[in-house]
Amino acid sequence: MPTAIIYSRVSTKEQVEKGKSVEDQVKFGKRFAQENGYKLVGIFKDPGQTASNMNRPGLQEAILRCQEEKIDYFIVKSTDRLARNVADHITIKSSLNKVGTKITAIEQPSAGEESAEGNLVDTILAAINQFQRDLTARKVKKSLEQKAKEGWFPAPAHLGYKNVNVGTPDKQKNIIVIDKPKARLIKEAFELYATGQYSMEQLRDVMYAKGLTSRFGNQPSHSAFALMLQNRFYIGEFKYSGNVYKGKHPLFIDKKTFELCQRVRLDQTTNIRQSKHNFLLRGMIYCGVCGGGYTWENHEHKNKSYYHCYNIRDHSSRGQYIETNDLERMVESEFKKIEFSKSFVEKIKQEAKNYLDKIHQDIDERRLDIQNKIRILEKKRKTIEEKLFNGVINDQTYSKHHNLVEKEINGLEDELKNYSADRTSNLGVFEKLLDLSTNIYQAYKKATPELKASYLRIFFEKIYVQDRKIKKAIPTQAIRELLPYKVKFKHSQVLTKSEWRARRELNPRSQA
Repeated sequence: MPTAIIYSRVSTKEQVEKGKSVEDQVKFGKRFAQENGYKLVGIFKDPGQTASNMNRPGLQEAILRCQEEKIDYFIVKSTDRLARNVADHITIKSSLNKVGTKITAIEQPSAGEESAEGNLVDTILAAINQFQRDLTARKVKKSLEQKAKEGWFPAPAHLGYKNVNVGTPDKQKNIIVIDKPKARLIKEAFELYATGQYSMEQLRDVMYAKGLTSRFGNQPSHSAFALMLQNRFYIGEFKYSGNVYKGKHPLFIDKKTFELCQRVRLDQTTNIRQSKHNFLLRGMIYCGVCGGGYTWENHEHKNKSYYHCYNIRDHSSRGQYIETNDLERMVESEFKKIEFSKSFVEKIKQEAKNYLDKIHQDIDERRLDIQNKIRILEKKRKTIEEKLFNGVINDQTYSKHHNLVEKEINGLEDELKNYSADRTSNLGVFEKLLDLSTNIYQAYKKATPELKASYLRIFFEKIYVQDRKIKKAIPTQAIRELLPYKVKFKHSQVLTKSEWRARRELNPRSQA
């Protein structure tokens, strides 16, 4: 007697709770097996499981049973119970064919036939199932986007909130309301952090001791706790599908407290950077996968620091974490690819010299004016001293006038020192400018961290990183205005060909 197993699946929770669909499929399968004289040796169910992938316990156990015992027939009510995309359907069918098991769809008798026509019908049905799944996904996406436009966050509620159905069991309408016990603790966390008296780690421990846990009952991770204190959802905004929406959910954090927290976080982050690492590239690096900004973090136990994508939870983290020193060396190497043309360097030198001469002329004129004022005051001081010696004025009058003159002289002498320092400083800037124009890479390499940050923002708008490599470096608008006839980028990744051609059309001069 031929052997058979039954496989049944439903995807929605409503079907599972009502218990109609899974049991109906099993009932149909049992009747079919009896009518055809099959010996039923197993029933496998996947309640509440989507058919969009093969990672289903019931399906995997059913296939394994067929492989171990060489079952003759794999009974399903229809092929969409098995899979809803062509690739998965063919994969499952191929696995079963290898061990001599035939898929039998009760409502689609020709679907499992091993013939050219049967295979064609099978593939068409699988394609229809996939199309149906895609249509459903599109409807769901449109429904969620519409919900977002109406001001309701179309996803599980953030910590401090909960999802509540205000519709009926058959026609649900989920909204977000405050989860009072957790909201009270989260509000306290914001208020305590806004005082500036707690570090992120300290506050995380304090709030956990008070009872603040993650959705799963554990202590929130450092990153989750930090993201919570930055989440604009708590002041009525949320991001969905690339757009920002004004939420209708009730609030328990006021905007002033929230902004204070961001200021404290920025101050603390700056202090950490200064004490542990400068994180030179902050605000410059972007993810080549999703386009989001990179953030940075220290791993004290490893004595290392890293840059990585801020949206790391939205895609694979593989290849996205990169050691700080490695990335900063790579960015440093980008400056090797840039050089000014000789004619432009000469123009920079001449313009800089003219500008420097004008500044120094103004400084020298001002210094001369100050020196004349000092000489006049010195004469006045001498006159006051002579009047005291000659008995014209008393000690009290002398002290009063002498102190005033002395104070003016000291102020002018300090101003004179500042102008001298400015002259020396301007010469230093001029030297750095010459270094920068003649060898950009060397100038950047030997610059101070503060000056490096300035150079980066002069030359690059954004730098995209993927798989621990620089994918693309975008020049700033100012540098793009100089391309391609005054500045050369020695790497094709810096500008696309279309950008390069567009620049040539705007200015037909050949690159120097």
